[in-house]
Amino acid sequence: MNATRHRIISRKKLFPAAVCQTSDFELSAGDMTCADGVLESDRWSLYCVDFEERIALFVELPSATDLSTVPFMYMTQYDTATQAIAVPLDSLADMADGVALPQGSALILSTGRCGSTLASKMLAQLPDVWSVSEPDAFTNLALEKEGPFAHEIDRLVGAVARLSFHRPGAHSDSIVVLKPRSEAAVLAESLGRQIPDAKILFLYRDAFGYVNSAYRFAQRILGAKAFFGDPNSWREYWSIATINAPIERLKDYFPQDHHAVGHVDILTLMWFLRMRSYGVASDVSARMTPIHYDDLNGDRDTTTSHLLAGCGISPTHVDLAMRAFEKDAHAGSAGANAVSAVPIDDRAHDRISELLARWGTPAFKTERLPSERS
Repeated sequence: MNATRHRIISRKKLFPAAVCQTSDFELSAGDMTCADGVLESDRWSLYCVDFEERIALFVELPSATDLSTVPFMYMTQYDTATQAIAVPLDSLADMADGVALPQGSALILSTGRCGSTLASKMLAQLPDVWSVSEPDAFTNLALEKEGPFAHEIDRLVGAVARLSFHRPGAHSDSIVVLKPRSEAAVLAESLGRQIPDAKILFLYRDAFGYVNSAYRFAQRILGAKAFFGDPNSWREYWSIATINAPIERLKDYFPQDHHAVGHVDILTLMWFLRMRSYGVASDVSARMTPIHYDDLNGDRDTTTSHLLAGCGISPTHVDLAMRAFEKDAHAGSAGANAVSAVPIDDRAHDRISELLARWGTPAFKTERLPSERS
């Protein structure tokens, strides 16, 4: 299968958490190569899917890189990649069709800011489990789900999943766990259809805890001055918040006050839409394992066992998995908890309550999603 190989000359991302795209790199002129090489070496991994350029970009990392040990796969790919191979997007599904899935496969979908990175790192502690956090090609697909290329998404979801689960040289009895960004929650039905044997978990937390955590994370990633300085700066992140809904949809959620929307409003909407993704994916969520952040922290033994079972993993190594609690799962990244940030105030808390009442949803502070559906 023909592809184009490039050297990475420089890096051009605006900020660390920006969604991956081909333009993140300045690439050398390309040389023709065979795409099969990216499936034969564990130094290559899928970086992004670019609908405008009609390519999928794979990057080569240094030989010692273990993506299961880093907080966010896409950040390490961006920081350390040395070469890239561009595969025509129209060839990606055919390329993936020849890839065998591992014996065990699991996906962690989430609202974000709910312990999902911690869960990924817990699973990475286990023998014969390879667990990676935030392969970003899923985000590219999620953001295009309602766009002009929507008719391609279902098959590309299957291709991206197969290529992301693939590990050259892995033991045949290994289990691979993928934890995409929260935007991938809208892909739940496609993932369930395309990878029917994969176990799927859904991690979530209460609205107040989510907004507070996301509010502080945005400050760490963007800088407090950038985040608070312009009251309208939330508009720059509208597409991420709403998983690429048109700006006209603002009036659907804020019919009377859309001229005075602020950061807390948009973060609350982020939580609401990601929770709704679980509710509308009825065919798949019926077999998802939901895990609440407070349960993961408050009853670690029981919930860790529940987490492992949801991935089809024996509870034999619960103690080993729980070692991940000893370290900030975001340590070493721009979003590390050691970086100070301002929490939400009482006024923000009241605003969240007002919006949840308007949208007719509980905060899920004491409420829980059903663990099984009929």
